[in-house]
Amino acid sequence: MGFEDEITFLLDKPAGSGSVQVQTIARSEPAPGAIQITPDQAVAIASARLPGAVPYRVQMPKYGGSYVVALTFPDGRIAGERNSISIDPWNGKIISTALSAELTHRERFMAVNESIHTGTIFGTPSRVIVAMVSILLPIQAVSGLIMWFRRARIVRPN
Repeated sequence: MGFEDEITFLLDKPAGSGSVQVQTIARSEPAPGAIQITPDQAVAIASARLPGAVPYRVQMPKYGGSYVVALTFPDGRIAGERNSISIDPWNGKIISTALSAELTHRERFMAVNESIHTGTIFGTPSRVIVAMVSILLPIQAVSGLIMWFRRARIVRPN
């Protein structure tokens, strides 16, 4: 279950920030016979914008979209994965950036919440803990049913 809308509303209220405005930036139209930049070129452009960051995901410009390159810093555990750069596929210009260093208090809170749930907050140790909990959950459900059936058999009179 998620209550992001309710929580973000409460976090925005004291800060007086109100609702988040989404900025739409027009991208260029391709010239006749134009060729899109390659994914490698898009990654190189994004990497030049954030030196030291490691690209870990590239969203392709399917259906007339743009490249979106997600980058993380090796030491960034909480909001390190919140860096993304959108690149126009026709001219290679950066359309927009979303950097972890520019997160609001609300966005940082939500990033910490996500990091706790994905096991990235403390690196490998927290991922191991999350994996163990995931393995133990079905075991707990099955053992609970077994205990319930045994109790029901003992309590029932013959």
